[in-house]
Amino acid sequence: MAKGRVQAPELDGPVPLRSPGVPGDTFTGAPQAPINTDLTRLADALSSFNHALSGFGTAALAQQKRQQAEIEGARANKLIAGMTRDEAIERVQNGTMPNFADPYAKGLVEGNAGQAYGERLVLGIQDQIKAGKIDLSAREPGTNIEDILTKAANDELQNMPPWFQSSKHAMAGFQKRVESARDALMKAQMEQRQARFNREMEGVAFDQFNKMFDASAGQPPEAVQQKLRGVYLDIGNNTFLRNDQLDQQLMNVLRNRAADPNSVETVVHALGVDRVGRDGEKVPALGQNPRFAADVQQIRDIARNTLTRKYDDTVEQQAVANVKSAMERQDGSLWTMGNATYKNPYDRASPDRSVSLEKVKEKAVNDWLTWSQQTAESRRESPDNRFEREWSVLTANNIANPVWKEMLSGPPKAFANPQALTNPATRQAAIAAGEQFMRMNERNHPYVKNTLGLDKNTLDYYQVYDAARQQLGKTPDEALDMAAAAIRTPDNENDLAVRTQRAKDVEAKVKSMDFSTSFWSYLPFVNSDAKNAGAVQKRVLDVATLYTRIPGMSLDDAVKTAVETVQKRSTYINGHVVTDNGWLPPKQFTGNIEAALGDFHKQYGASNNVEKATDLSIEPMGGGVFRIIDAATEGGRPLYAKDAKGNVVPATITMPMLLGMQKQKDNADAISRMDAQIKNRDAAVEAEKKAKEPLRLAPVGAIATPRSITEAVPPEAFEGLFKKLLNPGNPRTGGR
Repeated sequence: MAKGRVQAPELDGPVPLRSPGVPGDTFTGAPQAPINTDLTRLADALSSFNHALSGFGTAALAQQKRQQAEIEGARANKLIAGMTRDEAIERVQNGTMPNFADPYAKGLVEGNAGQAYGERLVLGIQDQIKAGKIDLSAREPGTNIEDILTKAANDELQNMPPWFQSSKHAMAGFQKRVESARDALMKAQMEQRQARFNREMEGVAFDQFNKMFDASAGQPPEAVQQKLRGVYLDIGNNTFLRNDQLDQQLMNVLRNRAADPNSVETVVHALGVDRVGRDGEKVPALGQNPRFAADVQQIRDIARNTLTRKYDDTVEQQAVANVKSAMERQDGSLWTMGNATYKNPYDRASPDRSVSLEKVKEKAVNDWLTWSQQTAESRRESPDNRFEREWSVLTANNIANPVWKEMLSGPPKAFANPQALTNPATRQAAIAAGEQFMRMNERNHPYVKNTLGLDKNTLDYYQVYDAARQQLGKTPDEALDMAAAAIRTPDNENDLAVRTQRAKDVEAKVKSMDFSTSFWSYLPFVNSDAKNAGAVQKRVLDVATLYTRIPGMSLDDAVKTAVETVQKRSTYINGHVVTDNGWLPPKQFTGNIEAALGDFHKQYGASNNVEKATDLSIEPMGGGVFRIIDAATEGGRPLYAKDAKGNVVPATITMPMLLGMQKQKDNADAISRMDAQIKNRDAAVEAEKKAKEPLRLAPVGAIATPRSITEAVPPEAFEGLFKKLLNPGNPRTGGR
């Protein structure tokens, strides 16, 4: 326990020593017998005269002595009044204290000096107490204040001159000052030791109550009630604290724990538990004790705030768990989730709450990625295994991986400084990032282009790197230099002018192509009757303009390479080109989209005046929502359908729908594979019977069926989507 500073007791100041006066000595001879003669009478007469003269002289001497004593007494008092404590001690130590013939004056000065020594000793003790060097509350050996004073007095006596130690007046003054301080200090030590003992016992009580609440977390109120009563009685018996002291420590514990989400319910309940003290006295519940009325109200206010936060945290934790569950299922339900609202029963003022999907998703993703990293480390997985697990989950749910984004964003930023290209380590890291981008982009271009959140400069860099590697056949080092040059800001006005002119030249070249013949013959992958030539042309122009920045690239090569890039990155729905200007579904979903459009045409083709299903296509709207359009019309005419209430709404296809369809396909394929395995096994068994030879059979694998989705999107909602091919409500939010 830390030693706190204590207040040194206030002691009396120096007490002037008043020594009794010392009387002078007088002497008178014995009387003589009278002689009755004339001579004798004469002698007697002369003798009487001489005696009168002698008496007159003695009185005069006494008067003179009294006057001298008064003078020395006044001089002594003046000396005392004009000396400080330290000056008095200094005069004694160096022998410059004036000498007084009068005993009274001498005793007065020496007594005052003795008190000065005592005063210095006492003040030194008090200073040590204030500085914490002497702890009056300590009980260890050598801490008794009487022993400390005795040692200090002996040390002080050793420093006094011998003549001063032999002065009874000096020692009387010294002793009087020290003894007066000793009585006050001993009283203060007794009080502080008792106070320290009480504090220690109160600390024991505080700790025991704390331990009880630690052990009672999550237990029912009845169990807490019994524990509290038992601990209260045990602490009282072991510490000898009064009931009011125990109540105060219990109140302190409850106040501290009212802000703890794990203890708050127990704290609120404990306020209503009555108890019995060690003396058998019934102790009312703290909530009924008027002494603690203000404390109880404070605790209840803290507890309500804690319960409010705990409820909010619980809702958010459940939302995070739902998001992580949806992520792992990869069934598309996460695409349809939105912000949620609820009421907090503990917040009386503002009970309405909302949960931000973005906030919850961010936490869920961070938690899941942390788990993935820990799993990879514990299993000693290869980087490829970890990448495949994260790629599968994150791309299916359209969730960016911040690690991938950071990895891809680094090289373009570094190469803003040309000197970075000369650093081998930087080049090696940049090449690794470029090769990884190519693999990711090949597998899911929409995810890399839109979901990861890369800025335009970064996307331009990797688009050039990709084209240089795959379309121009360059080495990684050559592709790196070309990509860095394409995004670098021109060093001077001349270079800027050259870049600007090349962009104008390629624009003129692309726009000069004949729409009906040469342009589309230049794009052999496009149907000749396509009506979105303008969108395709614009996309080719954007890419070709970027490629003109590559050193040594001609205009013809820039346009040709741009056409190949657009061809590679576009999606083809019913033979119509959908460029990657917006968020496109991965190419593996093309079959699902065309099947969905075919079903849509059967139900809504006539009402939308669409002649055949192959005239239908999609237009990206963002967020995994695609508008169904008539691609045979100029610009793509939007189509409509009816929701469950009969309202006319935009016809859309969503990623959750496509993912659900893919799951159904995967399930059907799994069933087919299992049926094939069963047939093969039955055939093998039959063959074994015919051959009468033992044959080992391979086990039939289980069907890989998708797990159920969360409450966010009930299964029946998906069934309705599949049947109607319609996403009712707001097409950008999934209508939920």
